[in-house]
Amino acid sequence: MPVQAGLLRALTQSLMSVVTKSLASILMAATLATVAACEPAVEEYDPANEAKADDQAELYCTEETECTHLPQPTANSCIFYVGFDGSGLYSPDENSSIGKIYKMIPGPKAQGANGLRAGLVSATTTRAYIEGVPGIVFGDSAERVDRGLGAVCQHLDKRTEPCDIVLMGYSRGSVIANHVARALNEDGCPGDGSHKGTEIAFLGSFDPVATSMGWRWEDRAGNVKNWTTTVPSNVKRFQQVFKSQILDPRWGLEAILATSPHNESAVESACTTALGRDEHPDGDLWHHGEIGHFSLPRKTMLCALEQHGISVD
Repeated sequence: MPVQAGLLRALTQSLMSVVTKSLASILMAATLATVAACEPAVEEYDPANEAKADDQAELYCTEETECTHLPQPTANSCIFYVGFDGSGLYSPDENSSIGKIYKMIPGPKAQGANGLRAGLVSATTTRAYIEGVPGIVFGDSAERVDRGLGAVCQHLDKRTEPCDIVLMGYSRGSVIANHVARALNEDGCPGDGSHKGTEIAFLGSFDPVATSMGWRWEDRAGNVKNWTTTVPSNVKRFQQVFKSQILDPRWGLEAILATSPHNESAVESACTTALGRDEHPDGDLWHHGEIGHFSLPRKTMLCALEQHGISVD
């Protein structure tokens, strides 16, 4: 009897050891899988690979870049450009299409304040740049609306003859640029509501993303205005370039970022261009970073400006 009990005890201990080791292996494998799943997916886009067709041409409009819409040329006595970069990994300062167009425009740039670009605008300022947010969390959206709106309002106050106002945005910067136009249309400038309804000569959008915009924006009366992709009626010319697929599952774990084509119903001259495999230099699906950095989307936007008689160089 004692021998049987001892054998049973030894067998039980051996079995428990095997089960414990198996459970430990399963838990370790599950943990590793979870950690791997939580890591952002490695993307194929390389920001350093921007040299693809970066050559400049006298005319930007080609069969590849033209869009079928009716241009509405402007008098174009001058231009005031405000570019809003995106957020996250693919929005390095002034290296995106937004930043490169900003650098193409001649004339004085807005002077930064407190280390931030696009602070003070003089009577001769022709361009301002609102830098991107470099990483997660994608906050500061409302603050970037304030700076962009402030730059436009300073321009309107200081210019005796205001220029064609051109707003451009990449990724979340597209939604911010659109919101600046909306704020000017609905509420006017901060403080006194001056310049309400001022025309935006051109709004350009590179692959807009409306998710994870961060803090909401409040108007002069303190009313919260949610982010929207509806283009307001004070925008006269609109051009959008975006990936042919709408959903952009870059990060995995169901954290899907979605491009949001704007509503063009209120715009006199509007055009949207979806870039597919046929337009990609390598025949691939376009990546969000490529839309914001490669030369073809930029030339499409410059072509639209050219068709409207707006010269940036």
